[in-house]
Amino acid sequence: QIAEQFVRLYYGLMAVRPSALGQFYREGSELSRSWFSGAASAPNDSAVHRGLAEITKALMASVGGADPPQGKPAVVTTVESVSARGFPTAAPEPGAPVALVAHITGFITFFQARTRLVQFSQQVMLGPEPEEAGRPQHLVVRQDSVQYFEVPLQQDGASSLGL
Repeated sequence: QIAEQFVRLYYGLMAVRPSALGQFYREGSELSRSWFSGAASAPNDSAVHRGLAEITKALMASVGGADPPQGKPAVVTTVESVSARGFPTAAPEPGAPVALVAHITGFITFFQARTRLVQFSQQVMLGPEPEEAGRPQHLVVRQDSVQYFEVPLQQDGASSLGL
């Protein structure tokens, strides 16, 4: 349930207001991205970003550097599966958040200088944020790792997968 809520909110924001994705991350968060194309067994490009500023910059670069104009999405995502497993925190208390690892797969169409369809596999570790006075404890992204596999598009814009 928590993982599915996270996916709906995360990919919903990525479509219309990617600049808001930073709210899921903290200074101690880590984001890694690997891009594969063709039959490559090793990534063509990969990067690891740490800290809120680096992560926000990388997320924005992936969607063209700015929020899209109103009414036009930056991306369109089709999530195929979400699975998750919870782990108790160091000092479990009734009702306290647990650490959660979610695995998400699907397809994303990026609308930048050129339209690009990619299949993705994402693993996200969500952990409880330290409590602050007057703020309830909630889960934030500790580690986010995504592998993108480019799907060749035909000249008419259709994918070779029939999407």
